[in-house]
Amino acid sequence: MATTLTRATGVGQGPRRSSVFTTWVLANGESGQILNAVGFNDKSVHVYGTFGGATVTMKGGNVNDATKFVTLKDKAGTDLALTAAGVNSLRDNVGFLQPVISGGSGSAITIVLLME
Repeated sequence: MATTLTRATGVGQGPRRSSVFTTWVLANGESGQILNAVGFNDKSVHVYGTFGGATVTMKGGNVNDATKFVTLKDKAGTDLALTAAGVNSLRDNVGFLQPVISGGSGSAITIVLLME
């Protein structure tokens, strides 16, 4: 499956600055394109699709280099590693991030990140 990345900007309402939705569609063993998240303090991730035993991990850091990324944490301080559909807020406020799919077979997973 080809990795895709789409962005929709300017969807926020009211006095807040613009919100940005970013979507990746990934399969087994794929990593999403690195996303520049500088300037967005609040981030949440919505994951859904066919998992087939796969795990979605959100990784990131403050340098644009996936080899230096670490696994990001949710608001409870737990590694953000999802094995089923769900929505989680990110605790870590990093400048660059990407989703990574590991394990499983036959997975087709959509990851939607909201940044404000």
